[in-house]
Amino acid sequence: MKNIFWVSLCYKGAHGGGLYLKEDRLIFRTNKLQLPESMKHISIRYEDLDKVSFSSALAIFPAVTINLKDGSSYKFITLSRDKISRFIGSKIKAGVQ
Repeated sequence: MKNIFWVSLCYKGAHGGGLYLKEDRLIFRTNKLQLPESMKHISIRYEDLDKVSFSSALAIFPAVTINLKDGSSYKFITLSRDKISRFIGSKIKAGVQ
């Protein structure tokens, strides 16, 4: 499976970038000037994830919401939410360290 996806981060609007699903973490990268530096490169270890779920953005765009154990969450608009959620879900269930 290809583990790089074009997505849009939902954070005060939609900001396009790449979602990279690595063996131990997921990484979102973008160069959008409107975003604060902390949102331009997001790296999350799978062991820090609580759950991944289907959602929507602006009531019409398919999205995936990633919830962390610390209570924070990220929403990404994507047409590949099945593949993304399946891959991340398998990592959560496997207890990747």
